[in-house]
Amino acid sequence: MIRSDKKLRIIVADDDPLTLTMIRYRLEADGHEVVSVSNGWELLNKASAEHFDLIISDIFMPQLSGLQVTSLLKQFYSPSSRLILISHMNRGDLAFSGMDAGADAFIPKPIDPDELSRSVRSLAS
Repeated sequence: MIRSDKKLRIIVADDDPLTLTMIRYRLEADGHEVVSVSNGWELLNKASAEHFDLIISDIFMPQLSGLQVTSLLKQFYSPSSRLILISHMNRGDLAFSGMDAGADAFIPKPIDPDELSRSVRSLAS
């Protein structure tokens, strides 16, 4: 566990409840406030209405993908927000597509909790 001196308000979107639970547990243990949603539309609605220091989104979700959400958030709603994309498909082209859409980092699934904490901490500084 990597505790940060800075408490962040983080929103996490994933259609897999187990992944959401693991991410929430780890980030709360690191001292952050976490809001979780289960799809891209919920993420877009919440992130456009409320302030979050960090957004974490799965790339592959039904209805609205993490890449689409990233692009919309960066262009219209929350251009200064830091964003991490996650995916079970650990392909370089996905990471590059995510960065092109505006993401700051990419973490492959299964998520290593220590890597998650390190990525969050580095984006918080």
